Amino acid sequence: MRTGSSAYRVEYTYDKVGNRLTRTRTVNGQTVVDVLSYNAANQLKSLNGQSWEHDADGNVVVRRVNGETWELGYDSEGNLVRVKRQGASVGWVYTYDGLGRRVKAQLGSNTLEFLYGAGDAVLAERANGGAWVVQSFGAGLYQRGSDYLHWNLRGDLAGIGASSANVPITDAFGDLVNGMRAVYDWNGAWLYRNELTETGGLVQVGVRWYDPVVGRFLQQDPWLGSVYAPLTLNAYVYCLNDPVNAVDPSGMLHIVYNGQTNRIKVYADEGDVDASGQRRRHGDLILNEPAHNNTTRNSNGPFPEGTFDVAGVFDNTGDRADRVPSQGPVFIWINPVPGRSEMGIHGGRGDPTYPTLGCIRTSDETAQRIADLIRRNPRSNNRLTVVQD
Repeated sequence: MRTGSSAYRVEYTYDKVGNRLTRTRTVNGQTVVDVLSYNAANQLKSLNGQSWEHDADGNVVVRRVNGETWELGYDSEGNLVRVKRQGASVGWVYTYDGLGRRVKAQLGSNTLEFLYGAGDAVLAERANGGAWVVQSFGAGLYQRGSDYLHWNLRGDLAGIGASSANVPITDAFGDLVNGMRAVYDWNGAWLYRNELTETGGLVQVGVRWYDPVVGRFLQQDPWLGSVYAPLTLNAYVYCLNDPVNAVDPSGMLHIVYNGQTNRIKVYADEGDVDASGQRRRHGDLILNEPAHNNTTRNSNGPFPEGTFDVAGVFDNTGDRADRVPSQGPVFIWINPVPGRSEMGIHGGRGDPTYPTLGCIRTSDETAQRIADLIRRNPRSNNRLTVVQD
């Protein structure tokens, strides 16, 4: 809901498993109701009577929005490689590297190429074989100019415009409410501007593509989800249908600790590679070992429930060697954890049941295996989900 200038109101209804059933949007006094239907696999069957289609892997291959039909194609790894509007002479064709990063986008005779650093950040790009344009992340000044930045109450960048008055309005899911995307491409929860493409408003986020019109991903979530957080079992839901308070960075490894069963599990998404260098299928369970979260009296209690980022892996060598008795060979740092500091996963003490100051303890061997998986993973945004009750 937005009041004042460019006021609008949006209301949603959902079924019991998180599928959006209706969207009622009132803009400038005009009310429009969208109606959606689904099959038993939570795949979108229709939007306002216009049918959608999926392939055998659950990817959207035919998308119908506002009277337009979009045809989509995928490679064997599940990467979106073709997007074309029915009736158009040409469509987008995408090429990916071995790490699942998009390195080329072609539209007819026009080509965009992307050069990456060690992670997912684009270091340079070029058009039609021209000079590489370097993306600078330092303090160097290349030119002067003005952009107007607009921030929402959450602290996210909500819009960038060439003038203070010419900024389109989007709803919380990123669908355009008012204005034109020519000056702003919705950045959602990821705090970067995605490139403008003629794809009907689709946005690439990590290894998946997102559709702001229906508030869902086009591909299934690589993570299988948790029965203790039922909405995560719906493979297409974005931000648990709460983009105002949540983010969905689409991480590539998911670590799950269950305080009921005292087990720690690691699920591999499509970016993970095994010891032979082969990529695993989506959602493979690659580790299932004992772990505990017993805490000492002077700690802040057990690890809080929730989903948190894996911030890094530290070898307990050199000036950290004195931590080996209490933490084992490695410390997997989980941050931020609200109200806590120095939270993580580790081994040590020769006994996974030995109390900690709030961290999750497992065996030295298991902690090392998790650390190795994280380091082999070509993408950031690995996650830990903790369930205690």
